[in-house]
Amino acid sequence: MQERRLLWTWGELALAQHKPERALGLANALLASVPGEATTTQEERQQPIPALVKLRGEALFALGRVNEAIAALEQARQAAQ
Repeated sequence: MQERRLLWTWGELALAQHKPERALGLANALLASVPGEATTTQEERQQPIPALVKLRGEALFALGRVNEAIAALEQARQAAQ
């Protein structure tokens, strides 16, 4: 758990340093490591971690991948509610 938190922090730092590719890579790796994320159907998946999905959305936006960013940020908003 502490290692994941550290990686998330590195992702936030990468965004602050204008390294969105690095941030996206860390966000994707962290999301892939969440138990249940490797399952095939949406119903089998656990609730996404809002902070990780938000990090992913912000990185996508910084890369100019606006439609993907909007979808990720909407997913983060829904998960946080």
